[in-house]
Amino acid sequence: MVYQYFTKNQRLQQKGYIRNVALTSFKSQISLDFLGSLNDKTSLNYQLKLQNVGLSFGTKWDRTSFFVGYSNIKFGHNPPKIDPVTSFIANSLSLDLGFTQDLGATFKTAISEKLDFEAGFYSGGLLRDPLVSYAPNLTDAQKINRSAVEFINPNFNGSWLGTARIGSPLFKSFEYGLIAMTGKTGDGINERYLTRIGADVVKN
Repeated sequence: MVYQYFTKNQRLQQKGYIRNVALTSFKSQISLDFLGSLNDKTSLNYQLKLQNVGLSFGTKWDRTSFFVGYSNIKFGHNPPKIDPVTSFIANSLSLDLGFTQDLGATFKTAISEKLDFEAGFYSGGLLRDPLVSYAPNLTDAQKINRSAVEFINPNFNGSWLGTARIGSPLFKSFEYGLIAMTGKTGDGINERYLTRIGADVVKN
């Protein structure tokens, strides 16, 4: 089950222009996931998770905007054309990183009439765990190590993630671009540095 809320800046729409920088919209998408098996009541678990939550800003400069919040990692997909949840590269990110969404900020601007530049900087998985987990049927043995209700406990360990894309604007019928990602994820023995490069092609 997913709760979604989206609103645009009505005052900005009435004005019809942006003087310098302005908030254009806010979106919130939170899911309630059901995990476990009906045949094993002790495995039942309800999880409240962030999906896409954040603020979008527009500017007076052509094709220039930025976003701050929790969203899909911008690597190997063009959001208006391909759902990142179903795209091949985004799913490979789930196997590679262990997550496809992250807390951070993204920036996009035009570098020429035919090319856009987009970059993102993320926390490296800070809010990847559920906000709240509820397991109503724990056994006495399971209650020794955990409680029925658990809240997220963000622990920043110095992880980070950066992405970049240079390619055709989103409004083109044939889109192409070069993509790159680098960062540090994990902690302790799971800590690792990574670098990925690739290309994306989308045709309507």
